[in-house]
Amino acid sequence: MYTRVPDAHFLTEARYRGAKVVTIAPDFSPSAVHADRWLNPRYGTDAALALAMANVIVEEGLHDEAFITEQTDLPFLVRDDNGRFLRESDMEADGSDEEFYYWNQATDSLEYASGTWGSEVMTLALDDDEVPALTGSHQVTLHDGTQVRVRPVWEHFVEHIAHYTPEAAAEICGVPAHNIRVVAREYASAGSAMIQSGWGACKHYYSDLFQRAMAYLTALTGNTGGKPGSGIKVSTWWPMPGFVLSSTFGPRLADEPPQPMPIDRAQMQDVSKMMTDMMGQAMRATPLIPWLYAHDPEFAKAAGRDAYADPALTRPVADYMQDIFDNGWMPIYPRPPRKPRFFYYSGPNPLRRWPNAKTIRDSLWKEMETIVTTDFRMSTSGMWSDYILPSCGYYEKPGIKYVQSYIPWVVVGDRAVPELYESKHEWDIMFLLARKLQDLAVARGVSSFTDANGTEHRVDNIYDEMSADGRYGEGPEGERNALDYIMRYSPITQASDLGEQPWQKAVDDGMVKIEDVKPIDLAVGLSTMMGDFDTTAPMNQFGWFIDRKDPWPTLTGRQQFYIDHEWFLEVGEQLAVHKEPLPAGGPYPLRLTGGHNRWSQHAIFRANPQLLRLQRGGPDCFISTVDASARASGTTTRCGSSTTSASSCCARRSHPRCNRARSSATTPGRATSSPTAPPRTTWRPVP
Repeated sequence: MYTRVPDAHFLTEARYRGAKVVTIAPDFSPSAVHADRWLNPRYGTDAALALAMANVIVEEGLHDEAFITEQTDLPFLVRDDNGRFLRESDMEADGSDEEFYYWNQATDSLEYASGTWGSEVMTLALDDDEVPALTGSHQVTLHDGTQVRVRPVWEHFVEHIAHYTPEAAAEICGVPAHNIRVVAREYASAGSAMIQSGWGACKHYYSDLFQRAMAYLTALTGNTGGKPGSGIKVSTWWPMPGFVLSSTFGPRLADEPPQPMPIDRAQMQDVSKMMTDMMGQAMRATPLIPWLYAHDPEFAKAAGRDAYADPALTRPVADYMQDIFDNGWMPIYPRPPRKPRFFYYSGPNPLRRWPNAKTIRDSLWKEMETIVTTDFRMSTSGMWSDYILPSCGYYEKPGIKYVQSYIPWVVVGDRAVPELYESKHEWDIMFLLARKLQDLAVARGVSSFTDANGTEHRVDNIYDEMSADGRYGEGPEGERNALDYIMRYSPITQASDLGEQPWQKAVDDGMVKIEDVKPIDLAVGLSTMMGDFDTTAPMNQFGWFIDRKDPWPTLTGRQQFYIDHEWFLEVGEQLAVHKEPLPAGGPYPLRLTGGHNRWSQHAIFRANPQLLRLQRGGPDCFISTVDASARASGTTTRCGSSTTSASSCCARRSHPRCNRARSSATTPGRATSSPTAPPRTTWRPVP
């Protein structure tokens, strides 16, 4: 109700139609006010809460056995001796590491699982004589003569969640055991159940454990997808329309109608394999954290401190990072010892959003020769850049605004007012840079250059290529030609019949109704829907896996409960577990949870005086009456950020662990005691 205001009405309308809404948050948030139930776990204990709900669902037989047998890895056999999946390479000397087994009850024997990463049979459908067993212990003989005992993942999972009874979880997360049972039963018995996860849930140290545990709930109850109102939702997207303009290799923008795909649909596992190969070859899809670790020694030093790492790690962080680099699991571009020298970015604010930004600013940032910012405002990073190319504001340029697949519409916007001062549309900035590069290359007799991968690129015709020999280019006519092309040919608007001037038609209407999208375009366009588009039914994700029995794009081809990578086995995370949050920068007595001002999840939503007035001018800090009364009247407590709220434990809790306030792993609060100083914070009791 605060951070997703444009979407909140969907939940309210669902309640009008009989849906039950449960808010899970440490604080009594504005969303909790409008929910049917509120579970308030202690900060960072989401995994324990979800695993306890899974415990109830399994213990009370509320799980969907047919669904998990077909759609998950729970029948897959795991070796008792080393905790690894039983693979074909265990059973045959030249066998694959990407083929796996289950025990077939119909034949009382080992059976290959189809649809795995290495399988030639790409379906999850089971024949009548295929009945994967969820229980049972079996002795098998490996190709070297060794005998080992194997059991299905399900048995390991049931033993694992037995430790997470509602009573045990209540001690961890503070939510009463009765409440855990009630919500677990309601979730499992619903005809369709969805988990709407906030963006912040994936930004904590143990966020993968939080979200794996959430996924367990959806899989156990048959609510992963394939039916309306199910799955885990963070944000879902249509294929990005603008990709059609850059459909060719190199800088040239497309100007001819795109060739139709030779097939109507593709399996997502095949698409995932193709993308994995492409990213490995291109060496440009560099994840941020490994890139910073590889190129910034000071960042690497800070990130490698034992106090900031999982206590279960058996080796220094540096050893794990070296494994990443040596095995090419996360490609780094440019490869060390080559250093990044020129850094151009448009839109983000690295020195605010990157972790440990001050360390990076004084190390890697300082070492780069040239840093260029393109932004519509002076940002923290812009203050430390060599050049700022001012882009115009949101309402000063035309463009496609939203392609989220909550709704079958592409929302567009036109230029409402001209650009101010020297600012320009990013489109114009790119073309002006390309024109200058081409002019300089021609003047200096430089025809091409070789990049860090050894690939040669022409530079003396870069503007001509990029503009498709003049069809595009800086200025209103060039951008309109590009937007016309996108509206006419993009996978999600080509069936919308926008006439001879498609962009103008889109602008006049404010949005474009999506009439049809081909399955192949949803697959290769990296849409997060992964289900056929049907205008006669509500949209839902993952229909290809549930209805068509396509394999999932995972190692096992299933929704994967168990991860047998050696790292996960080392730290005891082959199944999702609860782990206590790490100290956020130090052992501070107060820890801050996230929180936005109303309408401020993105700056574009706070662009007029009415919305700006909703901010009262100073930081708000919410704390429970228990924590407030435990501190002497002379205690001075201050927030670590003017835009962050703090929330503490509920007054109903009595165990010592709940005498601490909630926290955010990225924004630690600091509390200082001063007997003579007056309190600086007005305490507001949490109901």
